[in-house]
Amino acid sequence: MSKLNKIFVLVLIVAFISAAALPALTLAIQPDIVQITHEIKYKENDVKPESPGKPTPSNPDYKISINRGKTDIPITLTVYTQNSEGIIASQFMTAITDAAYEWDQYTSAYLVSSVVEKSSGSTTVTLNGENSIFFADLGTGTIAMASYWYNRVTKEIVECDIQFSTDFEWGTSGLASVMDLQNIATHELGHFFNLADIYDSSKDTLTMYGYSWEGDTGKRTLATGDQLGIKAVFGA
Repeated sequence: MSKLNKIFVLVLIVAFISAAALPALTLAIQPDIVQITHEIKYKENDVKPESPGKPTPSNPDYKISINRGKTDIPITLTVYTQNSEGIIASQFMTAITDAAYEWDQYTSAYLVSSVVEKSSGSTTVTLNGENSIFFADLGTGTIAMASYWYNRVTKEIVECDIQFSTDFEWGTSGLASVMDLQNIATHELGHFFNLADIYDSSKDTLTMYGYSWEGDTGKRTLATGDQLGIKAVFGA
């Protein structure tokens, strides 16, 4: 075999080995997967956060984020209960479970399969196959954030991470002086289920209203517009 041919064969072997090692890397950076982030802001700030989605002409009380989008259901939610906000693990789990049930009861689709507790661990917003829920430093004015990933080809929402801001005081009993965990969790899960924020101040009783404040518990219960929204996405 000539030296040139040997070099050619060697290049092919290296290329084959490299290709064999690619799947994990390709999965992490595949171009069809897009990340979208929704934020719920404190009260009514002058600057509105980015919110993909178009108003629904037939009903202005809900807005769908991704046209014909669909969440990969049923979902499993992983709650990292360790926090510095004074919320004990059982209260944290109850708040998330009740928030998930609130959406589940208005559609015959099987939305949530389980809510799993992890007392501690590495928590980052990343596409890793886990729908993580945890506290994090989100900066001034942002109460919570839902980051989800969807496939532009299949329109499928494949994962969502939800963060609650450590810049606020939190509780689970509806006290007027703190942010209510179940209230905000219900709103953020609405993003996972393909609903966008509503900013019309006359509709501040909607779960998907894009602002909140201390003592707000109205988002715990879906208003009529929210109910119609979840049915529009998943069916009655």
